[in-house]
Amino acid sequence: MTNDKLQMKTSELKALLQTRSAESLQALIVELYKAIPKRARETKKIDELVRDPNAVRPKEGAKTAVQRSMEEIEKETVQFIGRSLRPPC
Repeated sequence: MTNDKLQMKTSELKALLQTRSAESLQALIVELYKAIPKRARETKKIDELVRDPNAVRPKEGAKTAVQRSMEEIEKETVQFIGRSLRPPC
């Protein structure tokens, strides 16, 4: 078996979970919770997610769009072109 088959895709997980009973899901969640190291539970705010599943937040480190003015972009472009046209040292 290859390493690819050891990890389930989220779509596969969702399909599998739909076949489980509420009691089975509760037991599974408790076991998963216990498997998460305490430090990870704190940094990922797992308790908050368990208390309020609707509080879905963007992933930590997710890129956010940066609004820049045309003047900033023009200045950076001119600097880039100027540096690229300089002879190598």
